[in-house]
Parts: sequence; C-alpha cells; structure tokens
Amino acid sequence: MMIGVTYKDGVLVPDRPLRLKHRHIAVAIPDDAWDGEPRALDRTQPPARSIRRQIDDILGRYARRVAPAAADTDKQAWREHLDGKYGVR
Repeated sequence: MMIGVTYKDGVLVPDRPLRLKHRHIAVAIPDDAWDGEPRALDRTQPPARSIRRQIDDILGRYARRVAPAAADTDKQAWREHLDGKYGVR
C-alpha cells in the first residue's frame, strides 16, 4: 500500500486518516528523500538521558531503587494506609 504523508516536526503525518491493525509498522523511505546521510535507529542503546535518570536527579538524595512490588503487595499496602487513615477496612 502506498499513501501520501507530510513530514512535520519529525513526524510523518498521513494525508488522510488511516485505520491500522498494529501500532508499530515498518515504513520504507526512498534514499533520495533523505536530507543528509541516512542512518538506522539503534534501539539497543538506551536514550542518553533516561526518564529514570531525570526522576533520580529531581529527587536527589531521596532517590532510591526498590524492587517492583506485586499487585497483591500494593493492594495490601493500600489497605493498611486506608486502615490507618480511616480506621476501617
């Protein structure tokens, strides 16, 4: 399938609305459409400044790493919070 798109602010915008089955698709862009040297995106490397790093910088000395909790653990902690706050379960 060939469609028309407009390149605007780093995003390819279709000329007409599309309904796709998948959120991620591969798009072929002709070599002569590149302004400069084409290069492939390296998705194996994390971004230079990750979201986690930004959060840690904001929290400063309060930043700490903890293991992710299971859903049951989260629910139990929430119940204990409500019990302490309202005295009910």
